[in-house]
Amino acid sequence: MKLMVSVLSFILLSVTSVSGQYGDAYHRADVEKINKERKAYTDAYIDALRYNRNTTIKNSSPNNGSAADAARQLADIFAGRAGRETAAQKAERLKRESENYELYLKKKAEDEQKYSDYRKDDEERRNSILLPMKALYKAAGFTGYETEILGYSHLHSKLTSDKQKNIYSFEFVPQSVAAKDALIEFNNRFNSASFEELFDLVSSFNIAAFTALTSLQKLEKRFPEKKAIIGASYMMHTASFWGKYNDNTYLPQYDKAEEGVKKTMLDIFRNWLKTYPEGAMMVASQAHPQYNPLKIIAAQTFENGDYDEAAQVAILALQAPLLWKDDLGKSRDAIAAFSNIFRHPKHKKLYLFTAADIKGIAENHGLPARMVIEWLTGEETDKYTTAGKWRDEYAHTFKLTYGESGYDKILKELGENGDGDALNAYAYGLAFGVSKGKPASAVALWNKAADSGSSWAMYNLLLATKWGFKWYGPKDLQAAREKLKTFKPATKFDQYVYNNKINEMRSF
Repeated sequence: MKLMVSVLSFILLSVTSVSGQYGDAYHRADVEKINKERKAYTDAYIDALRYNRNTTIKNSSPNNGSAADAARQLADIFAGRAGRETAAQKAERLKRESENYELYLKKKAEDEQKYSDYRKDDEERRNSILLPMKALYKAAGFTGYETEILGYSHLHSKLTSDKQKNIYSFEFVPQSVAAKDALIEFNNRFNSASFEELFDLVSSFNIAAFTALTSLQKLEKRFPEKKAIIGASYMMHTASFWGKYNDNTYLPQYDKAEEGVKKTMLDIFRNWLKTYPEGAMMVASQAHPQYNPLKIIAAQTFENGDYDEAAQVAILALQAPLLWKDDLGKSRDAIAAFSNIFRHPKHKKLYLFTAADIKGIAENHGLPARMVIEWLTGEETDKYTTAGKWRDEYAHTFKLTYGESGYDKILKELGENGDGDALNAYAYGLAFGVSKGKPASAVALWNKAADSGSSWAMYNLLLATKWGFKWYGPKDLQAAREKLKTFKPATKFDQYVYNNKINEMRSF
């Protein structure tokens, strides 16, 4: 700091010396006054620097009190002019923040207590209905997890007028009550009623799948001559165990059931899959997606190391009839759910699809075959269509399993049979060396695909000029420009791509 004072003093003395050369006695008093003010400003500035650096003031000036005040004032002036927060402003802000934080903590505690009170009140109201209902269904003869499911069917959530409390009101469900009455009648008349009467009663309470199954087994013992008929009805009477697509009336039975019950139901489904596959597929197509028996069996088989069988079951599930149409999101989720079976890194021999497999799945979902392959390899939609740009360079976006599983050969086969979108994807992989073959042949394949209406192929014929390939030249670009003038998209997917890319394509 002494060095700083000396330097500043030297500068001021130099300025004073120079100024003195141009004045006379009349001006000397003004110059001395100016120099005195500059000296005071410099001292205050030095003290301000000390203050801002948290340096002790006491030893820097004999008049340390006024120097400290001046330094603080000067620091505030400099901070204010620079748009920064002054010491006074900072102190005020910290005070406000402290007060606001205290209010925040208080409000948070109050809200948490209110929420806790609401939850407690809500639980009491819920149990006031649920517990008596569970007891009622248990007394009728239903099993543990079924009493909970049937009991919950009497709960209906709605908001009160003040929109604060979640109130449960008594919502009578005729189907649950009818099931209870039918089971009571079945048990009361079991030894006296005819087979037809008892069999019809089972149909009235088969929303409780396991109780329906045990009741059918009791019928087999009383009416052994009807065993074939009863056995053929197992799948129908236990279908509710797998839930229903878009039906949230009841809790999912598979999720609530004990492990022994799950195994029994899966064994029944497996048996039907072998002996009556059409019926099993119908049940699977109606099941809740999360509890689809085909999905569960495929996962279990895969975990046991039988990858080929797991793949076969997965293909059955992917080709099962759908309950939705033209829903890209649902189809993506349904197909991607099995992708781990076909791209698991632990087994060397990945299951090889046939072109017919992929085509069947694509037709079932109303999708391009290329999309099916994207989702089966764990990729996002429209990744196997054109190159992606990364750090000003273009690169392919294919997953490793694309080539390992032979998907490129499948796309080639489908493309040769008229699927322009599939042919474009194959040509794209060929151009970037993902598939074996001459990269330069991609141009001819793209032209063929574009002639069949593939918008991605038309796009790649133009965009390839930016990829830096030696085999693509000005003549190829000029030919692509001419083709664009008469190009017509083939499918709704091609039309969508065309609408989004046409302005970019015209800019080449």
